[in-house]
Amino acid sequence: MALVLVLMQRSDDSPGPKQVSVKSGPCETGTRWQQKFSPYADGALIGVTELPEVAIIRGGARVGFPNPNEFAAMGFNSYVPVSAEDYTSIDLAPRDGLLFQERAFEDGPGRFYFSAGGAVYQVRDREALRAFGIDVENPIEIPAHGFDGAPRVPKTGTLLKLDGPRQIWIVDGGARRPITNACGNARINELPNDSRVLDEIPVAPRS
Repeated sequence: MALVLVLMQRSDDSPGPKQVSVKSGPCETGTRWQQKFSPYADGALIGVTELPEVAIIRGGARVGFPNPNEFAAMGFNSYVPVSAEDYTSIDLAPRDGLLFQERAFEDGPGRFYFSAGGAVYQVRDREALRAFGIDVENPIEIPAHGFDGAPRVPKTGTLLKLDGPRQIWIVDGGARRPITNACGNARINELPNDSRVLDEIPVAPRS
């Protein structure tokens, strides 16, 4: 907790933390999430026979295949064997600010996900993505259900805000609560203005 209260204001059209206006008082600084280093390039296919598990690297993260059929459906037939220790050391959360889409299901297109603050968020509104400045036509393809194991809730202290509305949320113990005291230099993760994008993070009950 530091000493400055802010109202956030968009300074440009690119995703990411924005500049803010400042006034005095106790404030929240937010937390910085840092993805763990991985020696594998994006697009690399790695697996551990004894688990058995196979994944593709997307956005620096390990994105798993739910079954061999999905692996084959994406046109793959081989992978680089790695140790279980190396495999599990790779982050499940991708780098910030990326748009992903699952391979199409039999009954329709795959789901969109946006990454920010060490978690992924399902985005259902394509227009919200376009308004956020994201190229909806060129997402990063991932396996169907590839993000089933990815974090959906950032760590405690993470600040979140939808593009447009001024409301800022802080994550606290797996839930979120509204705040009005983000610092002028706070790290705020901005998300597309989809009304359901935060659905997987429950609102904390009022104390």
